[in-house]
Amino acid sequence: MDRNSAIASFSLNISTYDSVGGNYVTSPALDIGAAGGDVEWIFEGQGYGKFGHQEYLSSGLKKVTVTFPSGGGSTSSNTILLPENTEIASAEISVRGRFVASSIERKTLAKDISPLNYRPRNLHIGDLTGDGYPDLIIGDASGDRIILCENPRNMSRSWNFTVIATGIDNPWDFEVVDLDEDGDLDIVVGGYGSYRIYWIKNNNNASFTRTTIYSSLRYCGVVRVGDIDKDGFNDIVTITERYYYWYNRDKFILWFEAPDNYTGSWTVHTIRPRAPYYYYFYTYYAMDLGDINGDGYLDVVYGGTYSSYYMGVYWCKNPGSSVGSATSWTQYTLDSSSHPYGLRVADIDGDDDMDVVVAESGGNNDIFWLRNTGTSSGWPSTVIDSNFPSGRYVEVADMDGDSDLDVIASCSGGSPYRTSIYLQTGTPSQTSGWTRKNIDTVVGEVHGIGVGDLDKDGYNDTAISGYHTAQIKAFLIDPSPTFTWDEVWIDKGGYRNMRGVDTTDLDGDGDLDIVFTAYDSNLLCWAVNDGTPYDTNWTVYPLGILPRGNRLFVADIDEDGDMDAIATSGYQNSIFWVENNGNLTEGNWNYYQVATTETGTGIWTPSSVTVLTALVG
Repeated sequence: MDRNSAIASFSLNISTYDSVGGNYVTSPALDIGAAGGDVEWIFEGQGYGKFGHQEYLSSGLKKVTVTFPSGGGSTSSNTILLPENTEIASAEISVRGRFVASSIERKTLAKDISPLNYRPRNLHIGDLTGDGYPDLIIGDASGDRIILCENPRNMSRSWNFTVIATGIDNPWDFEVVDLDEDGDLDIVVGGYGSYRIYWIKNNNNASFTRTTIYSSLRYCGVVRVGDIDKDGFNDIVTITERYYYWYNRDKFILWFEAPDNYTGSWTVHTIRPRAPYYYYFYTYYAMDLGDINGDGYLDVVYGGTYSSYYMGVYWCKNPGSSVGSATSWTQYTLDSSSHPYGLRVADIDGDDDMDVVVAESGGNNDIFWLRNTGTSSGWPSTVIDSNFPSGRYVEVADMDGDSDLDVIASCSGGSPYRTSIYLQTGTPSQTSGWTRKNIDTVVGEVHGIGVGDLDKDGYNDTAISGYHTAQIKAFLIDPSPTFTWDEVWIDKGGYRNMRGVDTTDLDGDGDLDIVFTAYDSNLLCWAVNDGTPYDTNWTVYPLGILPRGNRLFVADIDEDGDMDAIATSGYQNSIFWVENNGNLTEGNWNYYQVATTETGTGIWTPSSVTVLTALVG
């Protein structure tokens, strides 16, 4: 046994057995050595009774208790002394612990490869550095930070990550805008946990200054910037993400009036003191600004839900000259049956008035748009996609260069996750007038969509961020002659909270690779053994989404000749099958929920698995 072995416990058991009385001898004693009647250990009682105490053996040597210290050793204090020529009928030594020989070297094969330990709550695109190339700006919910991801100007190069603001306390949403109109982009952000509204001022010298505008808005959600009172200065509008009357009272939708020249205190005004259902109401990211009735004043459109009882899309009409009075804002119901999560105001049909685009989370799981009819209610709805489970974020922009507006949206349910671009290729008031392009099925739980011309080719591109996976990916759009895109991984994400592991020759090169789960990243990953296992720089690829993966093993589940993965999951106490589609480096293996204790489903065959249809992030 190695001197430095780590021993959890050590014991020496010497059995005594009475051939007449069985295991439960009447007066158990232990006589070590030749039969001479000198009893070394005496037990009191019967069976497993109280041990007696005796200091010396029959040889006159002192009895020593065996205790190994944590560092091990082999001194006389760690031995049992027996008489010379002792005959032992039976003896057992049991050692429990983990043996680590001093000559074994530990190798780290895979670790979190993110440039920062962060969790992207939201993502926007804007030229924050002023070099003419749009950058990515990320809200970090785990580190309470705003992070600048600087455009390298060459899409094949690495993007630099820089923290530009701290102490935000869960930056739920923010706007990238030239707030003070000094020629550079600033950031206006709400601290969900700090109840504050912050202005991150761009000093135009690679430095930023944080100013608190307001400090008493619990669960601050969507933030929008626009000139609400038409005084020539940008104002700020916010809405609570989770309205709860006992916490928020009369603070549901607020607007903050900018002081002259943006110096001094901002004046807070109330647009809506309470939600439609004032005990609980969830607005998520469903709020935007736009001039709905064409009077030149920005209105507020928001959506939300409480369970299946109170829901819908609402228009708060700007009263114009009496904009500072809460009682003068009139609310109209544009839709009363949807479950909005994401919402944007834009002129979808090109008729010079503002319409509303909605991504649902729940309800019918639709992406749809409401056409502005010039009235305060009864707006007709057109479904863009009727199969969009757990819809999340939605943006509107011209993505194919044809001068009409397209829709970009992400969903957090279904199998797999999906981010799609919907191109207007026909009449927008008909579902058939929209063509879907699934640009990504890898990045899970997308909590941010940005739009901008990243490569400066004259066409809008888009970028997305995965909340749990900490993945950032850009899509460089080329609409001519056909609509195509190039994927650019900006951050492949970290492999957080690795739990399950198994080995197999996944790539068929004759050596064992490692397949593992990353619970917090919702990923199944492959660490590639290239034949030099002692090299610690193993390449790791995400094989596909695996919601909350725990234990796993690899096997050819569908008997198609390649190895799949089967894993337990913390999502709905499930078992998932992740199917090998033959592509080992693109991260697009399909995943199927094959058993769950929550629904009672536990019998399946590969030919009749149920594809997961709802996954809550």
